[in-house]
Amino acid sequence: MKYFISITAFIAFIAVCYFALKPTPSNELAKDLALPWQIEQLADGGTQVFGVRPGTTTVADSLRILGEDHDLAIIIDRNDVAGLEIYFSHFKAGPLAGKLILSVKAEKAQLEEMATHANKSSYMASGSRKFELNREDLSNIQSLPVDGISFLPGASLSREIIEQRFGRADEEISLGESLYFLYPAVGLSISLNEQAKEVLQYVHPKDFDSMRAPLVRTSAETH
Repeated sequence: MKYFISITAFIAFIAVCYFALKPTPSNELAKDLALPWQIEQLADGGTQVFGVRPGTTTVADSLRILGEDHDLAIIIDRNDVAGLEIYFSHFKAGPLAGKLILSVKAEKAQLEEMATHANKSSYMASGSRKFELNREDLSNIQSLPVDGISFLPGASLSREIIEQRFGRADEEISLGESLYFLYPAVGLSISLNEQAKEVLQYVHPKDFDSMRAPLVRTSAETH
C-alpha cells in the first residue's frame, strides 16, 4: 500500500511540474491584455495596444507577449507586394476573440531575398503566395520592429458600438461599401462593411498618414 501511495504521489508531482512549466498558449496569455479600445498613449508619442507598441516592439518581444501559437511568413499578394506577417488565428483579449495580424517592418530587398531562401512556399485562398522562413532568417528577423497591428473581431461591430467604445471618429471616409472611421491621435482606422468582416488597424500615430492617404486618394478617384 505504501508503495502504491508513493507512486501516486510521484505521478501527481510530475503532473504539477508539467502544467507549471509548459508554455502558455497565446489565448491564455492574451486574456489579461487590454481590450481593442484600451489604447495607451505613451509619453514619446507612440501607443500601446494588446501589449504591443507599433513601431517599437520587436518580433521577439511580440511573441513573448502574445505567445507562440502563431504563423510567421512572408506574404506576396497578386500585385507582388510583399510583407512579413505574424498571424494569430485564435487570438483572445479578455472576452473578445478574433484574428490578429502583426506586420513587421522590413526592406523590400530583404523580403525578396528571404523568399528565395524559404523552406516552403504555397498559394493561399486569396491568391497570395506564402513563404515560410528558414531557420537562419527566422533568427535574423527577431530584432525587427512590428509597425502595424490588424485585429479582425469575431463579433460584428456597428456604428453605435464603435462610437460607444472608441468615441466619435475625427474623420470618416466612405469607399465603396466600406466606411472608415479614422482616429489619427491613436493611429487607428476601423473599417465597417456589411458584406465583410470589420478590421481594426493600428499604427504609430506618426505613421497614420501612410494608412489614411491611400483611402483619400482612392475616394477622390471614385467620386
